[in-house]
Amino acid sequence: MITVNNILDIADSAMNANTAAMSTVSQNVANVNTPFYNSETPIETEAPAVVGAPYTYGTGVNVNQIQRSTDNFVQTEVNNETGQNSYYTTLYQGLDQIQNLFNDQTGSGFSSQISQFFNDFQNVANNPSDTSQRTALLSDAQSLAGSINNAYTTITNMVSSTNTSINGVIPDINSLTKQIAGLNQQITYALNAGSNANELQDQQMQAINSLSKLVNISYFTNNNGKTNISVGDVPLVSSDMSFNLSTKLDTSNPANLDIFWNGPDGSVQPITSQITGGSLGAYVNLEQTQATSYISQLNSLAAAVTDNVNSLQYNGYGLDGST
Repeated sequence: MITVNNILDIADSAMNANTAAMSTVSQNVANVNTPFYNSETPIETEAPAVVGAPYTYGTGVNVNQIQRSTDNFVQTEVNNETGQNSYYTTLYQGLDQIQNLFNDQTGSGFSSQISQFFNDFQNVANNPSDTSQRTALLSDAQSLAGSINNAYTTITNMVSSTNTSINGVIPDINSLTKQIAGLNQQITYALNAGSNANELQDQQMQAINSLSKLVNISYFTNNNGKTNISVGDVPLVSSDMSFNLSTKLDTSNPANLDIFWNGPDGSVQPITSQITGGSLGAYVNLEQTQATSYISQLNSLAAAVTDNVNSLQYNGYGLDGST
């Protein structure tokens, strides 16, 4: 038989549920501008009924949990796009340092200098006794050689600056993976204790997003709430453990840095080729692909100019008619 106390208990459960709902709404409003905050929703269920004779009566409502509203697919896409944006922004900043070296459209590239240089040769051939033409040729030759040397220096400086940036990014990556592994432990503890881990999960997603800015990652969250993260085919975070990255000079090209994964038991594995995204991926591209390509172009340019000059001199004559 239902009693007055039963009725009061039902009312009390309703008040508690409404209080939880109002508290959750207040939390959502307060954090409307908080980065990576996910709105929360109280999940209410009917309290177990009391079955008896001659009838059954309810006992109110329970708030089972405060559910975090998130879309894993959308968040993954956000992290992927964040990494791509960081990659191309960093790559642009690096290439911007050397684009003017080859920018013939603005007249700052080599094309105009090379044209002028070989025009000087023609002028000397047309007026071999005119010392002013010879002086102009020597001056423009020195200018062209200086521009090529300056280009080498600019690219070399870019590589050096890139190495400094790589060595600056690696500790940030290691710090974030350590933080994420620590949050894995806290999240699991909270869930096992029957509590929610919403705030911890928000913190972890923010850390994952920050990590995606630095390096290409893939990740998944297993049933116990722990997020595992990898770069290429090596783990950065596995359960409560994190694995550091480090750098060493490339033995085949000491100007460049190689990136290594430091595994358990002191094992070390080179993973430079697997670094393809985030700012670190852009730095690797700048150092090992873009710089190499530009230096190769400079070498080809210098060789072509040298061959043409040698050919002109071989077929030419001195003022006294000597060859």
